[in-house]
Amino acid sequence: MDAAIMGPGGEWLPDARWIALFGDETALPAIARILESLPEETSGVATILISDAGDVQHLNTTSSVAVRWLVRGDGISLLDELKKLRIPDVDRFVWIASERSEVNEARNILVARGIQRAEMRVASYWSR
Repeated sequence: MDAAIMGPGGEWLPDARWIALFGDETALPAIARILESLPEETSGVATILISDAGDVQHLNTTSSVAVRWLVRGDGISLLDELKKLRIPDVDRFVWIASERSEVNEARNILVARGIQRAEMRVASYWSR
């Protein structure tokens, strides 16, 4: 039997002065890598959904991106937070990775809010 381990890729980073990152536990390694690589002048928010408050951890970044932790079961979802997000009109980027149906709905929400394809990246990391 063969096994392989993959980590967050290193070939891509958002190129915008304001970014929003959304993901569940499966996206945490990628979010951590993106935050660590962002320039100081980048602002925005990273919203991470976790199963337990004990899973909160420190994420390194020199950027001004605020990190928010949501605990699953508290009546808050990534999609609820995405719908409430105040998105600038220009120089923006939204990244989301989570369960497939959630990501598909997130894409629809972003398109309805006028976010262009080049201003977003959505990835399904797993299926329910």
